Amino acid sequence: MALKKQKEILNICGSKCCGQGHRKTVRKKFEESKTIEEFLDKISIKGVTYELVDKNTIVAKYDRCFCGQVKSSITTFPNMTYCECGTEFNRQYFSSAFGKPVEVELVKSIISGSDNCKYIIHI
Repeated sequence: MALKKQKEILNICGSKCCGQGHRKTVRKKFEESKTIEEFLDKISIKGVTYELVDKNTIVAKYDRCFCGQVKSSITTFPNMTYCECGTEFNRQYFSSAFGKPVEVELVKSIISGSDNCKYIIHI
């Protein structure tokens, strides 16, 4: 029960982090792009890469944690529950870009000891 509630709270956090400004900007960049690859190049920033692995799957890699509350931790966490905010951020971000729901899967995270965070976005 506690884990479910934690995920709900972190999903709300991730949704707030991906506010209207992010959503409008990413939608505009998608509309201005001729291909998904061009779009992914436009939204990639220092420390964040997006790769189209097939027509319905994007792999997102983050070289650093963007959550101000989580990244300040001096120890690793035993699970990836605190990274649910990033999962929801990516769900909101890419759903806004494509104008339809997407599914996001968290594969690994820095806070649980990995060298990067990895998300799979299923279009």
